[in-house]
Amino acid sequence: MLRWPRPATTAPGHDANSLLSTCQQHLADNGSTIVVTAATAGAAGTSYGEHEQVLLPAAQAAGLRHLHDIVPLDADEGRDVFTYATARDTTASSHGSDSDTPRQITSTTLVIFGHPERRP
Repeated sequence: MLRWPRPATTAPGHDANSLLSTCQQHLADNGSTIVVTAATAGAAGTSYGEHEQVLLPAAQAAGLRHLHDIVPLDADEGRDVFTYATARDTTASSHGSDSDTPRQITSTTLVIFGHPERRP
């Protein structure tokens, strides 16, 4: 399991290539590498699409296959069905059914890679 983006990364492409290549070398045939990406609404450089532009080519160069993405989804009652969050919105209103659980402002996507022969 890897955190992305890495703290203090000055060359994200090189960092992703190095990390995923090392993971591929140590990965069992039926194993997975899980990259945890953090996205903050409205912050430049933090969207999943921006992370994907770095991670997918790095995984391909490392000989890994992109197997799955696990992403947050909004539920009908206004809460996230599935989300790992790194920050809570402390400005959220305490009115309504969400009062005990403030909305998340930073959500996490799990990006799963494996060997090319492995099927999702």
